[in-house]
Amino acid sequence: MEERPLISIYTQVYNTKQADLRHCVESVLAQSYPNFEYFILDNGITDGSAEILREYAQRDSRIQLTRIEPNIATWRGQETLRQIHGAYFTTVDSDDWWEADYLERLLAFAIQNDLDIACTGNQFHYEANHMGGKRAPLLSLIHI
Repeated sequence: MEERPLISIYTQVYNTKQADLRHCVESVLAQSYPNFEYFILDNGITDGSAEILREYAQRDSRIQLTRIEPNIATWRGQETLRQIHGAYFTTVDSDDWWEADYLERLLAFAIQNDLDIACTGNQFHYEANHMGGKRAPLLSLIHI
């Protein structure tokens, strides 16, 4: 297996709160593991989120931005799956974010244990009542 395999990351966006969207994209771009391509799907955005995505795509060549209309409330990653080049694939929701070492740690775990799929749990918080907790595995890294 390659020492530093390419990871393909996918985020689908539709009218995400702008601060959350920025936090999401910046958390991906700040990963300690740099060998990734980042596919962002503009799912028919009608608010200012599209401009934010164009700004990031112009700044970082790892981002590939695609727009599809109209918005459909379903996963539309099949368009992206035809374009990916990575040995691994993962997703992050547009209102979520990763710790800076997320990809590095998850990939190391997958490689060390010779896994085709590595799943993680996540932590969540609610802004309104400042409550939070942990959830069962929801995020995964899939060896393609």
